Amino acid sequence: MSFHSKFRNILLLSSLVPLLASAVAEQNGNQKRQVAEAEFTYWLHETCMGRIEDSVAEAIEMASRAAARLQDGEDTLAARYYELLYKAPRQLSGDPNDPIMQDELDITNTLQIISQATSVDEREEANVRFYCDNDGTPGATGARWQKVPDNMSLPARYRNSRRQDNIEWQDVVNHIRAELTFETCGGGMQGHTEGFKHQPRSNENDWPNEAEMRFVITICNLQLNAGTDRPNYARIADLPDANFAALPDHMDAFGAVTSMVILHELSHAIKREDHVYFWSPSTRLSREKAVYNADSMAFFGVLSKLADLQWRISDVPADAAVGILVRDFSLVPPNPRKLSAGELPKRNSGCVGNKAMVHGEDCRVFDRKEIGA
Repeated sequence: MSFHSKFRNILLLSSLVPLLASAVAEQNGNQKRQVAEAEFTYWLHETCMGRIEDSVAEAIEMASRAAARLQDGEDTLAARYYELLYKAPRQLSGDPNDPIMQDELDITNTLQIISQATSVDEREEANVRFYCDNDGTPGATGARWQKVPDNMSLPARYRNSRRQDNIEWQDVVNHIRAELTFETCGGGMQGHTEGFKHQPRSNENDWPNEAEMRFVITICNLQLNAGTDRPNYARIADLPDANFAALPDHMDAFGAVTSMVILHELSHAIKREDHVYFWSPSTRLSREKAVYNADSMAFFGVLSKLADLQWRISDVPADAAVGILVRDFSLVPPNPRKLSAGELPKRNSGCVGNKAMVHGEDCRVFDRKEIGA
């Protein structure tokens, strides 16, 4: 089993609602939804405190950088990534009548909504509620998830208590219903993600203190409490080797990073689905499916962050197909830190003059003005 396949699908998206009502407006009936002014808020349960704050922050940052790069007409790398993942050239035309442009707008809008996410102190106000409680023991007394009581107006064979699968559960804290299994967290399975979209029921709108549109995400213990044989990382910077070219599973290795996991799941709130997982399958999807694939969006966010760190996908088609990364010092990081007068980059005995080793890569020439020399 590969590094990535061991660690990729190790959270449970417990339940979600499709799209923030305040964030969308229908255009001309059946056209794609477009973003209006959106307020996208999230809240952390006490079980997440001190565990995922940095990961959430990086997920939001990745969405912000991806949205900015996608809209930058001079960002040729973003254009390349867009075509690689979404099987269509980046348009930037803004024509809502062009179906390809509609998809581009939809992707940009999703990233922008996530990038605007802000934390709130009160659970009831949040559109997104994060839990790190491993979903407890569903059905137990006091548990957050309980089976929905039988609808006695239905024939007995259709009642919830008689179902063998598609059992309907309700989060009695957040007042959300969904058809779920709890094998991912409760059973310790490694490769299973749950997520079901549902339209709010009339009786679910009778909670005036709750955000009208809301969903919950549970980050499972398998992600957060991993042992030495199952490493996980909060942020990209926490990966043990900054030489990303040496990652054994290339782009798939980032599936062990909680920030990518969170970006993947946040995209579900904006109507993304799970057609496939992992890098190579994501790059082989049709345009119609890629647009709604959560991993495609998460990878786009990760690549946008990596470009800021001066890493990109290889230009060699066979290498790109498996997600091999290469170092590229021509990529300009955003707001690069200026070295103070007299401060030199870390040097290596193999570098001479005004060259220095960076992350174990080849010697690089630094601008002498930049290093204050």
